[in-house]
Amino acid sequence: MTRRTIGSLLVLVAVMTGLSAPASAQQVSASPSASEMDSTRLFMMPTARSLPAGKGFVGVNQVVMPFFEVGVTNRLTMGVGVPVFVLFGGPYWVTARAQVIDTRSVSASVGVLHFGTFSEQVGGVAFASTTIGGTDGAVTVAAGRVYSDEGGGPAYGMIGGNWRIGRRTRFVTENHIWREGGFLSGGIRYGGERFYADFGVTTALFTDYPPYPILNFVWRF
Repeated sequence: MTRRTIGSLLVLVAVMTGLSAPASAQQVSASPSASEMDSTRLFMMPTARSLPAGKGFVGVNQVVMPFFEVGVTNRLTMGVGVPVFVLFGGPYWVTARAQVIDTRSVSASVGVLHFGTFSEQVGGVAFASTTIGGTDGAVTVAAGRVYSDEGGGPAYGMIGGNWRIGRRTRFVTENHIWREGGFLSGGIRYGGERFYADFGVTTALFTDYPPYPILNFVWRF
């Protein structure tokens, strides 16, 4: 599988999903609030905050991509996503992230987003990220490298944010770039304590993909 294929998979997941990936806030309580849990993720990639142990998300992205993520410990989060067309060769993904710094205003993590099919391991992105801000609003910056079954690939970067704009609404943006591509995205997250939905749009860079809507439905537990 070529490095260009890995880039294409990242664009595919971006335009067809919003893979949730987690992390938590500063002092973890037994029952974290919705804003604390929402501060752990953008549309597809996580922030540098980790989910509390035993807390997580289950949802469906773009109707055809169910996913599950959970805090294994207060500093380790893992997840998996399996599209409904995986039996026809579609890629599944797994995520793992470890938080190495956790303060009230700064968090740092290292992680991996890996793609595969039932017949081969395709590759993914290994990254380190830093989040600066609080549960009501923060900026996340990530840097890493795309890899494939051929070995190391191009450098990778991401900048995004998640800000409260109302009692039940947040603005979310997530923007990625690597040598052969990238994508921009933005939209609104709306919901209550247990359920929320993301409504947004994403557009791929350096390709002919048209802008594509983001529609995610997520339940917290």
